[in-house]
Amino acid sequence: WQSRQKFSELIGRVVSIAEYVSTNVPKELEDDIEPEKVEAVKEAIQIRQRCLAILEAYLLFVEEKIHGPGFEPHPADRIEPWPRGEAALEDWPDDVVACRAQ
Repeated sequence: WQSRQKFSELIGRVVSIAEYVSTNVPKELEDDIEPEKVEAVKEAIQIRQRCLAILEAYLLFVEEKIHGPGFEPHPADRIEPWPRGEAALEDWPDDVVACRAQ
């Protein structure tokens, strides 16, 4: 129970961070951006994508740590396909090791 409660608190914090990043970092390059800011906005977009992927993967790895590798949820709770942390970071394979760290 203790680990599940801590995980729930962690999820709340991660969701807050994800909401902040999602709201305050650009999602796409707008047409009216000043030319000297284009590269900075492109970088911000990439950072946003990576940050959200790391947050998602981290939660998936914590879930795996709690339940053990190969965990499959009860059929009533199952979504298809059940996500894995590695899949969330397929564009950033070097981050898999860091997110999996103990």
